[in-house]
Amino acid sequence: MTMHARRPSPEVLFVVGGISQYLGAATAIGLFDEIAPGGVAFLRVLGAALLLIGFRRSWRRSWSRQNLFWAGTFGASLALMNLFIYLAMDRLPLGNAVAIEFLGPIAIAAIGTKSVRSAGALLLAASGVLILAGVQGDGTLLGVLFALMAGSMWAGYIVLGHRVARDGLAIDGLVP
Repeated sequence: MTMHARRPSPEVLFVVGGISQYLGAATAIGLFDEIAPGGVAFLRVLGAALLLIGFRRSWRRSWSRQNLFWAGTFGASLALMNLFIYLAMDRLPLGNAVAIEFLGPIAIAAIGTKSVRSAGALLLAASGVLILAGVQGDGTLLGVLFALMAGSMWAGYIVLGHRVARDGLAIDGLVP
């Protein structure tokens, strides 16, 4: 008898992504006294890239120009997303920065909502983000702008990730 692994629902992945986002943000803020936000973003992206390259051994596969373009664009959106959110967190309270950034994936989810159940889960997730974030009136306009830019890069990351996966590269498309 063959057992099929059950894939988690998009709603579960959305919640896991949110938790990961908050934990990464909290860790990054702790480093800002020692390393500038841009340096923290660089280290995070470099560390993730090295782990993926080592784990997937992507240098062993052949890459078309199109594959390299999409993987590079995907990587650039990830790097910019991290840079912009760290710059936002340096100017805004953590909850505000992450709540504003989360508008990007929420917008993508809203665009793709096709059922009442998904719409309800989306509304619940958005409400939870606002409640848990403890949004405050502190911060700067530049911080808000950086958080919005991070959210747009996160939305781009989602769309580009779908594009890379659709080309059949899956996780290998993340690291040329």
